Amino acid sequence: MTDANSLGTYLKDRRAKLDPTAFGFLLKRRRTPGLRREEVTQRANVSATWYTWLEQGRGGAPSADVLDRIARAMMLTDVEREHLFLLGLGGHPKSAITRPKVSHPGCNACSTRWNSAPLLFARRHGM
Repeated sequence: MTDANSLGTYLKDRRAKLDPTAFGFLLKRRRTPGLRREEVTQRANVSATWYTWLEQGRGGAPSADVLDRIARAMMLTDVEREHLFLLGLGGHPKSAITRPKVSHPGCNACSTRWNSAPLLFARRHGM
């Protein structure tokens, strides 16, 4: 993509290729294919105005967190997600944003031993 707004072009292209029914949205009358901007922003928990500005090339540089939320909202593959980060930040996604595949063994041991602790806490404190 060689245009000045390659991030916006990529976001629009990815959004147009998504099936609304796969995301639980009704197939009401749609003027354009794919998800609506509002549907993406609802799933990504970002402002509709901010997302529109990103697509239009006037939103400035998005943060890694915003790109990560958009990537998860659009259910991008690893390759698509990496491309989104290259366009948005000029680099690869940071390892801090990547979700760990395996949790710490100590955490697993605690959670298996104390699996009812939140329930007990909630009952004792009237939650």
